[in-house]
Amino acid sequence: MDFESGTGKEWLVANGLGGYSSSTVIGCNTRKYHGLLVAALEPPVKRRILLSKLEEEVEVEGKTYLLSTNEYLGAVHPKGHNMLTSFELDPLPTSTFVLGEVSISKRIFPIHGRNAVVISYRISNLNKQEIIFRVRPLITSRGIHEIARPYTPESVFEKDSFIAKTGESYLGVGCSPGSWLSSDLPEDGKWYRNFKYRRELERGYPGVEDLYCPGKFTVESRKSFDVNILAAGGKRDEAETFNLFYKKGRKYYGSLYEGEKARINRLQKRFQRNTGLRQPEFDLLTIAADSFIVDRDKPRGKSIIAGYHWFTDFGRDTFIALPGLTLVTGRFDDTREILLTFSKQIKGGLVPNNFSEDGAAYFNGVDASLWFIYAVQKYLEYTGDPVFVEKILPGMLDVVHGFIRGNGLAKVGDDGLISVHKTRKALTWMDVNVGGTQATPRYGKVVEINALWYNALRFLEAVAGESTGFEDIASKAKDSFEIFWNDGRNCLYDFVAEGERNDFIRPNQIFALSLPYSPIEGKDAKAILSVVRSELLTPYGLRSLEKGSPSYRGTYEGGSDSRDIAYHQGTVWSWLLGPFVTAYVKANKGSKKSKREAEAFLKPIFSHLSDAGLGSISEIFDAEAPHRARGCISQAWSVGELLRAYCEDITGIKRPLLTL
Repeated sequence: MDFESGTGKEWLVANGLGGYSSSTVIGCNTRKYHGLLVAALEPPVKRRILLSKLEEEVEVEGKTYLLSTNEYLGAVHPKGHNMLTSFELDPLPTSTFVLGEVSISKRIFPIHGRNAVVISYRISNLNKQEIIFRVRPLITSRGIHEIARPYTPESVFEKDSFIAKTGESYLGVGCSPGSWLSSDLPEDGKWYRNFKYRRELERGYPGVEDLYCPGKFTVESRKSFDVNILAAGGKRDEAETFNLFYKKGRKYYGSLYEGEKARINRLQKRFQRNTGLRQPEFDLLTIAADSFIVDRDKPRGKSIIAGYHWFTDFGRDTFIALPGLTLVTGRFDDTREILLTFSKQIKGGLVPNNFSEDGAAYFNGVDASLWFIYAVQKYLEYTGDPVFVEKILPGMLDVVHGFIRGNGLAKVGDDGLISVHKTRKALTWMDVNVGGTQATPRYGKVVEINALWYNALRFLEAVAGESTGFEDIASKAKDSFEIFWNDGRNCLYDFVAEGERNDFIRPNQIFALSLPYSPIEGKDAKAILSVVRSELLTPYGLRSLEKGSPSYRGTYEGGSDSRDIAYHQGTVWSWLLGPFVTAYVKANKGSKKSKREAEAFLKPIFSHLSDAGLGSISEIFDAEAPHRARGCISQAWSVGELLRAYCEDITGIKRPLLTL
């Protein structure tokens, strides 16, 4: 397999705790985030790289083949990718190497719900040649955002396996079958130095790391045989769990794999029965959707990881992604748990936008609270479950009353519209700050905030009754929404504040059309869609800013500041295809023609499933062709909105019959 194309495609399998296994298809780590065992010490956060990779070699009748591929400073060595004949998600990462008359199949699968991973090898030796198979674990112990330089584990307990302790984390690794030998290399040979992580260097971060090798496992045979490496880690009790079963035989490891495969199959079959969609791309998206749903320790509950590799869970992203990830897929129990996780933390009328690693809630987004109400609205639409909505209603009412009285971030004015406070920190989804100030200043009456506000008022009026008094505020807000109309450009201003009417064409206006209750309809909605389609639509999403703006950036590259500035200044966001498609079909009254056209808008993104992060949808793309994928290789709202829009707006499926 070609080195350049092989390092350009990545895979990731999550474990339901925030941890994961991930690398490129040729096994060459190109990011500091890559690793075979990435454990969440406090799910889904405090993630640490524990087992970076395995160095494999096969000796056949005295001739040695090196299966690994690494990029070091100034060299690629070894070049195992030249013997790699195939890689596939089957549904878990499976690689096949051919060494003359010997073939080796390698399969990687995290154990769902545990900080553990199994790497299984099947060595086919039909001619009964003498084979010696050696595996050297390369380990570290660092946070996922860090880079390790030489260190010595505090202790390595060695028998026929090992447990290593560094700081607050442990790693246990065993091999079945196999004999363990502490490193037979010179003392300084235990270090593999100067691994190069090209993606980190491209992003302007440190990208050179050393990894520690405590020894090697060896298996000898003249027959075909299986080898299973089990790694478990995190806290000590987690690291020691591998002792319970690493020596168990082939059938046991086969059952672990079949169990995980069966779990995935159940998810896919349920989605197929609920939606009637049986194309392979939806099987992949079902697995991707599952990868984001995680357990949370502090506060206890469930949540949604915003994106891999580096994001944790955010309120805004969670509520936008939730309909596609959990409702379309029939995971109603998970939906309720996720909504309860956040609703229990409501304070001062605000829903948390994210949590610290110690579980403290941060209230730093105006729209997260309004997206929360939208998520409950979608839950009711899919389930018809008023009992749960009644349970969570006080939290939603608290949100609305918080905006009416002022919640510290925004306040409702006499015209019924929300005004976002002008601060140094960004408070909407265009939330990047550079040098302590907003990279994309947006304040005052912001278009999507008020579209969400109007939708929330109408929904709560419907479920809580006229006694709320929200009908009058909603009517005022709808009448006042005309302040956003930009007569000169036949679309909506992005925000209106202090005499300024910001007429940059941005995608935020699309929410005034796409939400269940819309303040804009009819010919005005079609006019807006025409402008957005002309100025912002690309094959992979909507640009965040029109090309004619002086602030426009066509590529997302360079160091952190350069990328942050470009983040919302033209960069394409794939998740925005969802509301665009919804708005398009809605404005055209659900006609067959509009659904065919909407499907055509989504078609190119399906081809992306075999690019960048295999089986998933990237966070962002360059604004200019060829629209290179950037940011996270797998993003929750990108996957969620594709699933939601396709199922709701194209196939018309809104209420699955089966739940998980």
